[in-house]
Amino acid sequence: MKKQILNTIAACMIFCISSVAQAALIVENGQLMGATGISVNGAHYDVMFLDGTCINIFSGCDEQSDFLFDASGASEASKQLLQQVLLDVTLGLFDFTPSLTNGCGSQSYCNILTPFELGTGVLAKAAHNNTNPAADYFYDDGTNSGLGVDFNLAGFGEYTYALWTKSNIPEPGTIILLSLGLVGLSFSRYKKQYS
Repeated sequence: MKKQILNTIAACMIFCISSVAQAALIVENGQLMGATGISVNGAHYDVMFLDGTCINIFSGCDEQSDFLFDASGASEASKQLLQQVLLDVTLGLFDFTPSLTNGCGSQSYCNILTPFELGTGVLAKAAHNNTNPAADYFYDDGTNSGLGVDFNLAGFGEYTYALWTKSNIPEPGTIILLSLGLVGLSFSRYKKQYS
């Protein structure tokens, strides 16, 4: 009996931790709209892919606090888009077909911009998704600094913005502590029942 309880709790812990570690894609009518639970530098984030201007999408696009990441965080976020979100899965070939990403109409490639500061324009890191998955990469140098804050990406099928927010998914440490508490409760109940 005790072994069954332990095996059940261990299976639940493994399931909970693995489900926390995987991003869930948001797909509407075959279009990749974003994802939830993306792991970036040990924290979890949600992202939505949106067309429009920086001013409209990022709360005026006029202060550093309008952007969630700094330069290194934006680089890592762009890299994680390529590794966790822009994938060929049963929901769609989102790596091989860039036009399936919301805001990207190009059949050849899509640049998903994660702004991190303002300079002469919008400084952003970009996940570059290509019809050749081996050619996917991310800009790591603020290449897109020429974009004006009021420049509308809706007219350009090769670009879309990534609007990042903190995810409300519990961190793995929280899941582990909760699971350990359940193990303790199970053992105390087991001892009362069989003593």
